[in-house]
Amino acid sequence: GTLQSGEPFSAHQKAASKPSTPPSMDEVSTSSELPVGGLMTWGAIKFQLTNPTYPSEVVGGGYPTLTVGLIVEPYVTTHLEAQLNSESNDVSDDESLSTCSWTIMQKTGDSDSSIYQYSDTPTILAGSTVSHMFTSPATYHVSSTCTTSLGNVHTTEEEVECIYIRRELRDLSDMDLDSFLDAFQIMTEVTSTDGKAIYGSNYHHLDHFVQMHLNAAALRSHDGIHDGMGVVTQHASITSKFELSLQAVDPSVTVPYWDYTRDSTTIKQNYLGDASSVFKSDFWISTFGKTSEVDHHISTGRFTNQLVGLGNASDSSAVMSAYGFLRAPWNLNPSAYVTRYHKQCGAKTSDVYRWPTCMNHWSLTFKKKTWYDWIWDVSYTPHGPVHVWVGGMGGDCADMDISSLIDEGYLTDDDEDTVKNFMFVALKNMWRAEMIEMPKSCSSDASSECTIKCKKEHEQFLKEWESQLSGVMGFSIDDWSNATLYELADDVLCDHAFWPGDHLEAASPVEASFWPIHPT
Repeated sequence: GTLQSGEPFSAHQKAASKPSTPPSMDEVSTSSELPVGGLMTWGAIKFQLTNPTYPSEVVGGGYPTLTVGLIVEPYVTTHLEAQLNSESNDVSDDESLSTCSWTIMQKTGDSDSSIYQYSDTPTILAGSTVSHMFTSPATYHVSSTCTTSLGNVHTTEEEVECIYIRRELRDLSDMDLDSFLDAFQIMTEVTSTDGKAIYGSNYHHLDHFVQMHLNAAALRSHDGIHDGMGVVTQHASITSKFELSLQAVDPSVTVPYWDYTRDSTTIKQNYLGDASSVFKSDFWISTFGKTSEVDHHISTGRFTNQLVGLGNASDSSAVMSAYGFLRAPWNLNPSAYVTRYHKQCGAKTSDVYRWPTCMNHWSLTFKKKTWYDWIWDVSYTPHGPVHVWVGGMGGDCADMDISSLIDEGYLTDDDEDTVKNFMFVALKNMWRAEMIEMPKSCSSDASSECTIKCKKEHEQFLKEWESQLSGVMGFSIDDWSNATLYELADDVLCDHAFWPGDHLEAASPVEASFWPIHPT
């Protein structure tokens, strides 16, 4: 629990679980159901630490370096209550507490490289029940000395860990959820220069993180942050840095997590697997805003008509779209607003991208026998469909017409949905293979001219296109002629424009909902 120089910030964040009733100090110290790193051994005096906003939580179970009951949070009011330990031989049945004094002393975090405050001045408090706000992730020495009604003086002392705690979005108090969303909104509005002057050096505008993710995920040669073994560490790193910016605005905030497996049962039982129901729920609309069915922008809430950032045209290393937006180069969306579709080119998505379930996560945890297998699977079935459902894809693909190939028996009506569902994958692959090119620049008043140019004259074009049709979409194309392959390319790819929703492409951090699905 001690923040050492160079230690990841996320090391100070642990998930909390909620029992149905508040635990007593005896339950916390003796429960055999929660594996703990240590047990409290009380003398005549014992004390209890409580977050009044979440009084029933049991925090720290399962973490070998933490002791349940001796955990507090930074910048949160903590209630400390001293009690006589009735099980102690030093306490009489008719004895009660008269007066108590407390000493709280920060023990760690004095490194010159620490980003948190350090104070070697003890805090002195009086009363059997007191309140205190710990202000830095660190280890604290907490002692309580009490005088009883019989004149006896007893002291108890423990090491207390102050750490940030992640909670599920729907388990947050209204105030804590608003604090997270408010801090995010400030990051969409206040520039890095102004923000650093107001909030300190850890502050960055949201575009800083969008560009960071975009530069790594939208390289022409490869994706440096997905589709590989770095997906977890890369996203943990960017989330840690993003979180420091949030906490520059409000130091009590941490990134919550969205346990989207909680939604899967409702989706299956009530909506036949159609996860678009999530985006019509009170939870989604009140938190992230309603999506307009007309222009696919955010139409309600604090993020109404949220803008997409503009790239720095003078920075040759900065990745951006042909319209100059902080979007992937293959995204030819002319809209300046954050865009969501919740469908793939208007097609039914539930049969292809099933919303992650508890079983998906259980299998990931207990069925994978090697790190290599685990890391290759973690970003796909247990995680990826959420991006697909939130972002979706629009543009020309919603109106694609492959009726001639259906009439000729090469494809079926169901195959049309398959093409629509996998075009966002084929789009990236064809671009990375340099078999398609995007315009260097586009103007919003001439968007009809901003389309994909296929390099059909290149000898590798058909080979790469065949790879997408057979390897990605699963079509059997052994008996297809070159003319048929070219015909399908013309129908669905060449001289068309695709608009991946922002959550489904390399600029996904622009969405507030991006961040809670990565601590998950």
